[in-house]
Amino acid sequence: MRKILPLLLLITIGCSTTKMSWKNKTYSTMATSAVLGGAAGAALAPEGDSKSAHGMLWGAVASSIAAVTMIALMDNKDSYQEKERKRVEELLNKDKFSPKPLMQMGKNLFESPIPEEMQNVISPGQWKKYKVDVWEQDQSNPNVWFHKDLMFEIIPPQIK
Repeated sequence: MRKILPLLLLITIGCSTTKMSWKNKTYSTMATSAVLGGAAGAALAPEGDSKSAHGMLWGAVASSIAAVTMIALMDNKDSYQEKERKRVEELLNKDKFSPKPLMQMGKNLFESPIPEEMQNVISPGQWKKYKVDVWEQDQSNPNVWFHKDLMFEIIPPQIK
C-alpha cells in the first residue's frame, strides 16, 4: 500500500502539468484518479468483501479529491488573468504618461504685453501645445475608439 500511493500520486499530478485548458485538466485528472483509485481499491479490498464495491468507493474518493485540488489550483488562474489584463492595460495607457514632444509654446493668449507696473505683481500664464498619439475607448460604447493627436496645456496667470 505504501509503495502504491506515491506512484498513484505522481501519475495523477502528471496530468496537471500539460498544456491543456484548466477545464480539460480537471476532467482528465478526475478520470485518471477515478481509474487509479478504482484499481487500488479493488486490489486492496479485504478478503471476503466485494472488490468492485471497494474499487468504486476508492475511485469516487480519488476523483473527488482530484476535483477539489484542481478547483483550488484554478483560483490562481483568475489572479493570473487579472495581472495579464493590467499589464495589457498599462501597455495601452503608457502613451498617456510618457513625455510628449512640445510643438509650440506661448506666454499669453491675446498677444498683449503685461503693463510694466503690473509685472512685479502678476506672473503671466502660458500655453503649451504637445503632439500625442493616444487611442481611447468610449465609455458608453466599447466598440467606439477615439484617436487623440493634440494636447493643450493652459497655465493660468497667477498673483505673486
